[in-house]
Amino acid sequence: MTARAVFSRIEGRSALTAAAIVGLLLSELALVLLATAHNWGFVANGMFAFRSGIAWPFAHLASSLPHSHTFLKTAAVVLLGGMVASYLLLLAIRDVSARWALVALTIAYSLVVLSPQLISKDAYLYLTYARLGAVHHLNPYATSPIALGGSLLHYVAWKHQLSPYGALFTLSTYPLGLVSLPAGLWLLKLATVAAALGCLALVWKCAALLGFQPAYSALVVGLNPLFLIYGVAGSHNDLLMMLLVMTGIYFALTQRQRLSGATAVLGIGVKAAAAPIAPFLLLISHDRLRIRRATLAAAVMAAGLVALSLLIFGSHILGVTQQANTITRYSVPRLLSLPFGLHSTNACDRHPLACHSTVLTIVPTVVLGLIVLLLLAWVLRGGDAITAAGWAAIALVVSLTSVQPWYFVWVLPLVALSRSRRLHIAAGCLAGYLLLTAWPVTKLLLSPTSHLLYRHLPK
Repeated sequence: MTARAVFSRIEGRSALTAAAIVGLLLSELALVLLATAHNWGFVANGMFAFRSGIAWPFAHLASSLPHSHTFLKTAAVVLLGGMVASYLLLLAIRDVSARWALVALTIAYSLVVLSPQLISKDAYLYLTYARLGAVHHLNPYATSPIALGGSLLHYVAWKHQLSPYGALFTLSTYPLGLVSLPAGLWLLKLATVAAALGCLALVWKCAALLGFQPAYSALVVGLNPLFLIYGVAGSHNDLLMMLLVMTGIYFALTQRQRLSGATAVLGIGVKAAAAPIAPFLLLISHDRLRIRRATLAAAVMAAGLVALSLLIFGSHILGVTQQANTITRYSVPRLLSLPFGLHSTNACDRHPLACHSTVLTIVPTVVLGLIVLLLLAWVLRGGDAITAAGWAAIALVVSLTSVQPWYFVWVLPLVALSRSRRLHIAAGCLAGYLLLTAWPVTKLLLSPTSHLLYRHLPK
């Protein structure tokens, strides 16, 4: 190949990279404008944010957009599709300079900061638990948000849900209960963005240690629409959980096993979803002495967290049982159970969180436990612990009866650090499924189809 041909090829690849990044950022900007336009489903109580004194920078610019919900939903789906298409092009290029990566991530996360909370109302739920504990001195693990009353309760979806989050996260949010609602929302947003950027920095560092392209690995995680729009822009605590998980991986890769083990347990202290992932952090080093050190540190940290939880919150356990007993319409266990009539489909059709089935709660949990044990055995025989953690995260998402699109945050950073092609394909399929069944795509495209499907299934 001549020098001119090589230069032309490099120049063409740079143009494609630029096109992919610019297309994704423009789609994100348009989504932020769309979300800020009116009080509709894409923004979590967006107009309430305006009445609460939060002046989103794009509010006046976006207010000129049409009010039609059909237009808003259609535009949201088109723009999400534009983000996905640009992201897939970026995946195909696989050669991104550090400068391009840093510029793209800086702009993408600046737009997130300037947007309201998107899709989910979980930020309001976090603030509700914080006020229950900090202001009213009530136990969030024994008292549901309905006891709080007041205007904030109007914006909480899970009014009867005891806190399903770890004691570490619950305690860390108590100061937010002492400030105004706008201040609490801003602090949550900034903390989530900081956690996401910290997670990306650790992906960058870990990728370099493992021989991957650091800039490309960080972009694969940071610009993924599920990670960026549904996770970070929704101000979810999953980002804090994954920040601790990635910190544990980094400590393990740099031969600091005690810190790795302790940090893995701290992730569980934020959210129980880290529990199936944490054991694999102890096994990243196949050296038995280092595994023992990591395990001992994890045990000490776990004992400390349990003691702290008992001291402050008593014997009340997390509200995960309540959460597990809710079933979202497109969760895999529910879809697999429909032909067997294990629960009333009518209840699910009326409200996606109205179903309950002991079978659908227990069976997927048992299957998940068996998968984690098999993966642990594989790692102990020489398998890659990070790849196994990625498979465990996918199994966790698939096994949940109440699943949300931002749960892909648990999977993506692990997949970005694995060389397993099968894991990459499985993660891609899961991402496609979560995007396809996420709001607003289901509302616009799938709801009529699903209605026709469910009406012919056994009741």
